[in-house]
Formats: sequence, C-alpha cells, structure tokens
Amino acid sequence: MQVNDKVRFNNSFSSVVAETDYYVKSVLSPTLITISDTLGGSTKTLSAGTVPAGTIIYSYDDTASLRDIVY
Repeated sequence: MQVNDKVRFNNSFSSVVAETDYYVKSVLSPTLITISDTLGGSTKTLSAGTVPAGTIIYSYDDTASLRDIVY
C-alpha cells in the first residue's frame, strides 16, 4: 500500500466500517498505517494488533482492478 491509496475492509471493527472507502494517509512501518475516510480528514491509526484476524484489507482505484490483499 502507498500513501493516498483507496482501501476497504471486509469486516467492521472499532470505528472502521466494512465496505467504506478509506485512504492511506501514512505507512509508518510494515505493521502500522494511518487511514482517513477522506483525503484531508482526521486519521485513524491501525496496527497489526487492532485489525481482527480474518479481516481482508484491499486496495483499489475506480478505474483499475484489485491490486493488493493483506491478511
């Protein structure tokens, strides 16, 4: 994933809602990113420990097919 990539999650958890568009705001490490529900909005920090097991994070844009899946 890269900064400004649009991502979605298949499960809701914490304040993240399934199948809602979020944007990667920063990639702090391989297991820590921040996301926002708008390009200029406030951020939510996600780490490997905050995303429930079995949740799929997928990255896409409106004109391309699936690019990444993280389990």
